[in-house]
This record gives sequence, C-alpha cells and structure tokens, in this order.
Amino acid sequence: MKRILILAVLVLGLMGCDQVTQQQVQGLAGTVKELNASMDQYQQVTADTLGNLKANNQISQEAYDKAVKVGAAIDKVQTQANAVATAIQSVKPTGDQVQDVIAQAKAANTATAPFNPYSGYIDIGLGLAASLAGILWRKTAADLATTQEKYDAHKAGAEAARVTLAADPTLTGAKAAAVIFDKIGVARSAILS
Repeated sequence: MKRILILAVLVLGLMGCDQVTQQQVQGLAGTVKELNASMDQYQQVTADTLGNLKANNQISQEAYDKAVKVGAAIDKVQTQANAVATAIQSVKPTGDQVQDVIAQAKAANTATAPFNPYSGYIDIGLGLAASLAGILWRKTAADLATTQEKYDAHKAGAEAARVTLAADPTLTGAKAAAVIFDKIGVARSAILS
C-alpha cells in the first residue's frame, strides 16, 4: 500500500510538469555545478584555517575531527549533486517539454540510484508518467486530426455551395441556406466516412 501511495504522489506531482521547462531544469543543473565550485573554494579556505588552528593548538582534536568529518560529508554530497547535474545536462532536448522534463527526471533518478533507495520506485513512477503523457499526446493528436478533417470538410462544402449559388442566382433565402447545409453535409460525410 505504501508503494502505491508513493507512486500516486509521484504521478500526481508530475501532472503539472508542463509548467517546468527543459531549459529551467538545465539552468538548475548549471547552478548546482556553479555552487559546487564555490563550495570547493569555501572548503579549501576552511581546510587551510583548520590546519592553521591545529598547528597553533587553538582547536581541540575532537573539534578538528568533527570539522574534517563535516568536510568529508560535504564532499560526498557534492559528488552526488554533480553526478545528478551532469546526468540532467546530458539529456538532449526533443522539443516536447513534458517528455524532456520526464527524461531529465529519469536521468537524475538513474544518477541517484547508488545512494537513493527509492530510485526503483521513482523510475516506475516516471515510466508511468511518460506513458500517460504519451497516451495524452496521442489522444490530443488524434483529436487535432479529427478537428482538421472536420474543418476541411466544412470548407469543401462551403466552396461547393458557393459555386452552386454563383451558378444559379435564383437560389436565395431558405433555398440558399438549404444548398449550403446540403453541400457541407455531403462534403463532411464523404471526408469523414
């Protein structure tokens, strides 16, 4: 039950992913890499300061060991964040924003697999989201094609009615309307059948 709840939350969370663009995710990955570089500089200054404090006996061994342990944890997280950012930036855009964001999320999730115990579940959720997006895209494309066919049929019928009405100036009023409706109906039934 817990797994189903996690998957449902992931799918529902990704339903609004059309508001996040592929460029925004790429930019975020770039920012992570920039922050990693800044953090490296900060850690170097901290290491130098700790070295000076230890050399001058101004810091206890326990405090020094804790600071070194924090630095190691920061290095570990930096490596993980850099792996995720690199994976995100490696995704080539397809032009479909939703599919691109899902592909970036999959790449990020794959990069987190060594240290993320939920990556398997997240991958399933992302697969479901990609499938759902594909189904919705195909339905939208089919609806668009049907709408285009209806428009083309209406246009063909209106053109046939224009030709008929131009050829017979006695068709006016209700008779003209009947010709228009008839020609449009015939064109629609011919194209849409």
